[in-house]
Amino acid sequence: KIKYRPFLVKEQKILLMASESGDADVIEKSIRQILQNCCLEEINVDTLSLLDVEYYFLHLRSSSVGELVENRYRCQNTVEEAVCNNLMEVSLNLSELKVTGLDEYKDIIQLTDTVGVKMVLPRYSVIQKARNMKDMTELVFDIIADCIEYIYEGSEMFYTKDIDRTEVVDFIESLNQTQFAKLQGFFDIIPKLEKKVKVDCSKCGFHHEIEFEGIESFFG
Repeated sequence: KIKYRPFLVKEQKILLMASESGDADVIEKSIRQILQNCCLEEINVDTLSLLDVEYYFLHLRSSSVGELVENRYRCQNTVEEAVCNNLMEVSLNLSELKVTGLDEYKDIIQLTDTVGVKMVLPRYSVIQKARNMKDMTELVFDIIADCIEYIYEGSEMFYTKDIDRTEVVDFIESLNQTQFAKLQGFFDIIPKLEKKVKVDCSKCGFHHEIEFEGIESFFG
């Protein structure tokens, strides 16, 4: 649990400027600055999980500005071989957001009869890393290495913070395809903060189900 204060005018200004820019890098940096500014205790946003950052930011936004987020979406439904393109107003109530996937989440992955890993949720710093790293294969390995808290063999545990990074990467590269797929599968079951909103286009009548997922989709 943390204590925080609502936005001041200066944080609201940062939020509006980031939203108007539409630039993912500006939004990511603005969120970090706002969360640091408003927290009433020591906190390092980059070490928090993505889920925690989303949860904190949306509660902060809700208590500071209000629960409703107004967004606009273009209707992409095709009518008589032409895209409708109607601009729809969509309202999202932040109080209705739920964390999904908690029941399916497992952070212990058994790789052999005696060897396995303990995983942690991706940290907020992964966003910046993903934007700066060009090689997708290198990024995948890097994120997996970031998310391994420790490797165990029998009763022995080897915490990744205490060993050289290259040893962690070497361990990942030594896995067979089935074992590596288990590590990749971890990212398919991590909990998410999401909400589906139903709206009918006022122009063509097409029924939309818009899914809000990820902090930038809630930005408004």
